[in-house]
Amino acid sequence: VMDFDGLLVASEKAAQARKTQAAAAVGAPAAKGAALTAPVVDYNAMFVPLRANPIAAATSGTLEFKLKRVKSTGVVIEDIGGVVSMNNLLIALKDFSMRLFGGSAKGTMSFNARSAKPEVGTDLVVTGLQTQKMVESQMPLARDTVKGVIASTLNIGGAGLNPGDVISGW
Repeated sequence: VMDFDGLLVASEKAAQARKTQAAAAVGAPAAKGAALTAPVVDYNAMFVPLRANPIAAATSGTLEFKLKRVKSTGVVIEDIGGVVSMNNLLIALKDFSMRLFGGSAKGTMSFNARSAKPEVGTDLVVTGLQTQKMVESQMPLARDTVKGVIASTLNIGGAGLNPGDVISGW
């Protein structure tokens, strides 16, 4: 049983520090003639060093996990389990399941970093999530205002992590 609510204070302090630093950077005068543009990040290229590392490329292993109960921000998640495996830069989450808000979520995920455009796949099935419990966990004053049950299937994936790749492939 893990309760993460105690960690939130430290997280809030870190978020405030980042906000203060960002505000200070924006308020700093720009160099003469310098344009303010956001840096372009190539998320696909971030995995080139990993692919070039022979140890990382040959690493394989499996980790099975089972957590009875985790609580954070008033949300209780129970019976979390699954198997994470890595084999030649293919990371997979299999047999994932958890119970929350009176329902359950089950699925698989994969991340293949072997190709120039990493491939991502997700299959998730959600059944029986009670919206009343979801609302009450975050807004106790809104008790008995939203009632219903959520069931859904999510199946997304594709090649590439850059925004253009995600938009065109997903």
